[in-house]
Parts: sequence; structure tokens; C-alpha cells
Amino acid sequence: MALTMTSRRGKKTPRTPVSTNCGYCPLREQPAELWCTLCKQGLCSDCKVHHRSVGSTKKHEVLPIEEYHKLLNFVSNMKEFCGLHGKKFDYYCVNHNCACCSGCLASKHAKCNSTHFIDDNLTQLKTPRMLTELEKRSKELASDIHSIRDNRKENIKNIEQQRQKIQKEIVNARKTINQFLDKIEHDTLVNLTMAEEKQIGELDDVMLEFVTIEKNIKHINKYVSNIKNFGSDSKTFLATCEMEAKLEKEEKSLHKMYEDERLKQRDMELKFNPTFASLYNEVKSFGDIIVKKNPVRIISARSRQSNNSRNQNEGASVTVFGVRKPTCLLTLKRSISIKKGKRDNYITSCTVLPNGKFIFVDCSDKRLIVCHEDGSHNRDIPLPNQPWDLTVVGRQRVAVTVPLEHAILIIDVASGLTIQRFDVESQCYGIDFSDGKLVVISHRDGIKFINLEGNVEESLSLSVSNVWYVAVCNDQIVYSEWNTHTIHCCDRDGKPLWKFKDENLRNPRAITYDEEGHVYVTGRWSNNVVAISPDGKQSKVLLSKADGLDCPTGVFYEKDKRRLLLCSSFQGSVSYYEVTIAGQKSSACSIS
Repeated sequence: MALTMTSRRGKKTPRTPVSTNCGYCPLREQPAELWCTLCKQGLCSDCKVHHRSVGSTKKHEVLPIEEYHKLLNFVSNMKEFCGLHGKKFDYYCVNHNCACCSGCLASKHAKCNSTHFIDDNLTQLKTPRMLTELEKRSKELASDIHSIRDNRKENIKNIEQQRQKIQKEIVNARKTINQFLDKIEHDTLVNLTMAEEKQIGELDDVMLEFVTIEKNIKHINKYVSNIKNFGSDSKTFLATCEMEAKLEKEEKSLHKMYEDERLKQRDMELKFNPTFASLYNEVKSFGDIIVKKNPVRIISARSRQSNNSRNQNEGASVTVFGVRKPTCLLTLKRSISIKKGKRDNYITSCTVLPNGKFIFVDCSDKRLIVCHEDGSHNRDIPLPNQPWDLTVVGRQRVAVTVPLEHAILIIDVASGLTIQRFDVESQCYGIDFSDGKLVVISHRDGIKFINLEGNVEESLSLSVSNVWYVAVCNDQIVYSEWNTHTIHCCDRDGKPLWKFKDENLRNPRAITYDEEGHVYVTGRWSNNVVAISPDGKQSKVLLSKADGLDCPTGVFYEKDKRRLLLCSSFQGSVSYYEVTIAGQKSSACSIS
């Protein structure tokens, strides 16, 4: 049996449980292996066989003796004295479902209308009924959970079937559109051929007229030559007049061709139907995927009542990092497909300007891609070499790292012009902007703080070299080391604060943070986005491959609108999430 010592203040100190002997052969002092809950006796290895074979006891419920000791500890550790007043719990408040002393009864439970004196009413109090009811409720809850689990499995199956159905509808719609386009293409080509034949025919007729006129002119020239050599004066005069009349006739024929536009230059071109132009600009998808959430009517009335009571008492918040914070929800607001350039996309970073425009870094095609807030393409800004990362330094300006050029470019997005260029000593990759300074990280030279005149004001050496990205939050500098799958954090003096490494994060890339200092980082190999607590001790996978992620790299948290911009490296796909907090509107994401 487990023995305890009870102090006057109600604190119990459990002693180490001693072995429980068999209750059916006490003289042998055999250690019990099981405990019968009905006989309330221990059973040794020999007696448990007999206990199971006898008709009157074979259906008794038994527990392993270790579980029985745990149960003893639980019961014996129940407090019998009030920690506030030092008095024994003599009363039980049914309204609050708790024991209370006379001091609590007078102060906290004075207005409660259902309090009982435990010793006088113990048999009438709900102790036996409470256990029965508790067991019943526990079984009902377990049954409800089982029903919910089955329902969720069925829902997953339905979602998969619905996805297949929608996919077939899209394919069929594509076939119908293709057939329609094939038809109008054929009709248009037929019209083109007919137009070509008509114009060529008319031009051939003109050419035939030219042949006749040219033949007549040659005849006139030959006739004039003969008259000059052989004719008398009078005959020459008459012949000349006749030839002049014939030549005048040919001139009139040619002049008539000019007048009736038969000699005008003919060119063919296609005037596109304006409806097609509107399709390019207005139609972005076959349709919107709408998810309807309908109530599930499988939970028992008792469970619903319990849930309602629990929600009223606890609200919508959960405990995170020792502070009560709401649950973070990411809602996909828009998916964008980045326009492919001359080469395959390799998107390495992204950001959002104050005016809402998205900017993406395409390392492969040496360009910045600017998109409107609705996802439509705005413009491309060509760069001299492959860019890597960028940060906003003004309402319309960004700073871009170009590692192979050993340079940082300040670019005006509105005009697409490079306003300034800062040359650095080594290849620089990650960049952020804090307190009016550019914070740049490189493999060889660590971290440098550069003002907007291009002067290096501070430098921090690092003990690692394979670093890609950097972000500054308050007085903390966070950077990613891709080859060891590690996120480092140090202060502005370079002193290490914490280091995060987890199997859920592989090949960490871009880093961003919210207004509370939570760090968001993309895992390119792990195909996810991981949120890390400000102290680096806790983490949570917010998005994964199941959410459609494929080699994510760039990520940016828009603090004033609480929106998360995420892009994949090769596919050119961009996702735009709204960060909402259950129960609050002004808090950032919490990790639970």
C-alpha cells in the first residue's frame, strides 16, 4: 500500500509505495500481481488463476498492481485542507463542483445555494452517483470521439472524391474549350485562305492588263521607228498622230487603274476579336474552389452542453510560452502563378511594397517581377546579373543583392531604374533593412550594417559560413544555415542567443517575423513553413506539402495587414495567406 503523511496545511507527501501482498494467502506473503476492484484484494500469480476460474469471481474487473498503486497515489494526494485558510475542507459546493472550508464558505461561496456539510451528508452527497455519472460521461465522450473520428475519415474520403470530380469537370471544360477553339481556328483559316485567293486573283487580273498594255506600247515603239526610217513627210505626220492617239489611250488605261485603286498595295493582317483580349486579362481560372462548412450532427447532447460550458469558461485562447494567446489560423486568400520569362523560374525571395504591390526575385531570369495586389502582372525589371534577396527601403524603392556582381542595387520600382549601386567585398546574399541601415549577410564576411550612402558602419563575424538569409527583429538578428538545417539568433553585438534545429525543418531558407517576434522560416527540402517562438524553444509547422508547398523559398509577413506571402522556387507559384486570430483582432500568430 502507498502511505502518505498529511500536514495541517493540507500538503501530502507520498511515500514510496511498498509491495502489496496477495490477500488470499497472507501467510505466504506472496507479492500481488493484480488487484480485484470488487474483492478489494491483491492476487498473486497462483491465486489469480483460481480467481479467474471460479464462477463467482471470473467476471470481476482486475487491474495490474502498478495501476492500482498509481490510483492510490492519486487518491491519497487529494488535498483535505484549504491552502488559503489552513482549515479542513468540511463543505462541498455543488454550484462550483469544489470542496471548501468554513472560511471559503463565508467569503467565496456565501451566495451559493447548494452547499453541503461533507461528514453529515456524505451518504446523500453525490459521491457514488458522481462516479457512476462520471463513468457514463466518459464512455459517452469516448463514443462521441469515435463517431467524430469516423466522420472525419468519411469527410476526407468525400473530399478526395470531390477533388476527382472537380478535376474531371475541369478536364471536360478544357476539352469543350479546345473543341470550340479548334472550330473557330478552322473557320478563321478558311476565311484567310479565301481572302488570300481573292486578292491574288485580283492582282493576277491587273498583271494581265499590264501585259496587254506593255504589248501595245512595244508595238507603238516599233511602228514609230519604222516611220522615221521609211515614211514620207506627209505619211510620217499622219502616222505620228495615229500613234499618239494609241499611246494616249494606253496612258488613260493606266491612269484609270490608279483611280479605281487596282494599283494600291494590298496587305493582310488579323484583327483579333476584343473578347479574346478580355479573356487574357479577366479570366484567371476555370472557377473558384468553394469550401462549404456544414454542421456535423453526431455529437451527443451531453457533449454539446459540456462543450458550450467549456467555451464560456475558457474562451478561444490557448496557453503558449507561458502566456495566454489566441490560436493562429492561416486562410489562403489567393494563389498566383508567376509569368515565366526566357528561362525557367527560380524565385528566391519576395516582399510587399507599402502600396500593396508584390515583388519577386527571379534569380534564373535576372529580373524583378512586380505584380499588382490582385496577382496580375505589372512589369519586369531586368538586372545585370542573378539577384538573390531584396528588402524594402522606401515607398517605391527596394535594395537587391546581386552576389556574382558583389553588389547591392537600390532600385526605384515605379521607373525600373537603378538609383544607387554599392559594391561590397564578397558575394552578399540575404538582406534586411533596420533602423535606416541595410543588414547584409555573406558566406565569407559575416554580417555588415551599411547605411544608404554605401558606407559600412558595423561588422559581425560569424562562426558559420553557409548562410543564405537574414532578418532583424528588434535587437535580435536571425539567420539561416542551410547545410546544417539550423536557425541562429544573436544580438547586435554578435552574442549567440539561441539556436534552433529540428527534424521538421530541412534546408532552411528565407526568414520573416511578426509583430510579436515569432520567426517564420521556409524549409526547402522539408516543403514547409515553420514558426519559431521568440526564444527559439518552441516551434510549429504552419504549412506543409499537404497544403501544396513545393520547394518553398521566399516568405514575407506583412505586419500592418497581418498577411503572409509565400513563393516556391521553381514552380513560380505564389500563395497569399491571411493571418487571423480566434477571439482577437490585434494579435499575431501564436504557437501551440
